[in-house]
Amino acid sequence: TRAYQEFHLLHTMHNALALPVPQPAAAHIKTSGLIYRADIITTRIQDAQSAVAILKNNALDMALWKKVGAIVRRFHDNNIYHHDLNANNILIDAKEKVWLIDFDRGRLMPRKQNNTSWKQSNIARLHRSLVKEQNRHETLHWSPESWNCLLEGYNGPN
Repeated sequence: TRAYQEFHLLHTMHNALALPVPQPAAAHIKTSGLIYRADIITTRIQDAQSAVAILKNNALDMALWKKVGAIVRRFHDNNIYHHDLNANNILIDAKEKVWLIDFDRGRLMPRKQNNTSWKQSNIARLHRSLVKEQNRHETLHWSPESWNCLLEGYNGPN
């Protein structure tokens, strides 16, 4: 099931790859005929907010935008595909640690040389989500300069 796949992926990312994701605690699947219900429980990330929640009130400094880009790059370097990479699934805690959440339908991509199209598509999805959020909210402290800093972090030395 998708819940089991997400649990397994979170376990691999957290334990084997030391990526900043919530630690998976449990998964439960209950079947009823042809229908199933699935739940996944992860540890709570203390004092964290989504990037969107923060950007509604405050701007992120350029160093933090670079950190966001570098974190996304770490996931991509480990061939982790985030199906729903958007600004609401990026959390930033009180110590400015960047986390990614919600790996439903995420997966570990096969290691193929020169297969970077999924990475470029993932980054484009993140950009579209920021543009969408900017259009939804009267005030969202995000700009093309912010995006350029994120890309610097993504493309910089890792």
